[in-house]
Amino acid sequence: MFFLLSKLLKFLVKPMNWIVGLLLFSAFAKNELWRRRTFRVGLALLVLLTNHAFFNLVVRGWEPAPPPAFQRRQVYDVAIVLGGYSNPWIVPAHDRYNFAWNANRLTQALELYFDGRVRKLLLSGGSGNPLDQSWREAKAVVPLLVRFGVCREDILVEARSRNTWENAVESKALLDSLGLAEGSLLLVTSAWHMPRAEGCFRKVGLEVQPWPVDYMSERWRWDPSMWLWPNPMDLHRWTLLWNEWAGYVVYWLRGYVA
Repeated sequence: MFFLLSKLLKFLVKPMNWIVGLLLFSAFAKNELWRRRTFRVGLALLVLLTNHAFFNLVVRGWEPAPPPAFQRRQVYDVAIVLGGYSNPWIVPAHDRYNFAWNANRLTQALELYFDGRVRKLLLSGGSGNPLDQSWREAKAVVPLLVRFGVCREDILVEARSRNTWENAVESKALLDSLGLAEGSLLLVTSAWHMPRAEGCFRKVGLEVQPWPVDYMSERWRWDPSMWLWPNPMDLHRWTLLWNEWAGYVVYWLRGYVA
């Protein structure tokens, strides 16, 4: 039930749904005063939420700064790589592997592996689709990693989890079974997702070093595209951020984060 409710929450927090709802209300409402008010609010939200400078200001306050581990040459036993880097819906797919826009979760973990900074990769992630659990991301990407040159013995697969909390629970069970839970562990996920993910992994008893990647925050620049021109992609970014905030609150209420 919690899994299904979390999917409903994702729909409810989408900023575009708010904007469309307000504009539709303004188009069909009979009360003239409320028609004008809802139209103005909907238009103001559209302008504000497509301003890249405003989004950048907010997301820079949420995403964690790169930790000191970035500057150290420590070798970690396992890098736990959270899923979400694939898009199984893209066609064609029969002769290639299709990544999602946040593929840095995996590609930057591969950089660590090939640089000799992690010994093993633990791929954590099954299917986040409540209607179809047949495709499991962590399993699907293994042949590609082997073709890239990753030793198959260095790939650990956890393909049961459907959300961040289950990522932590199932990864802990797998690491316990292999005697690796007390080793040095990196947690690799998107920077905007790291506060919730790290909280979950520490809650289940894993001492992880966060390794945030896939940052949405950018360097400030005097560019009209940042300050003046509407950026429709920011509506998508706001959706991710609002969903993450809502998810963090729900996880905190349920006691899922340390």
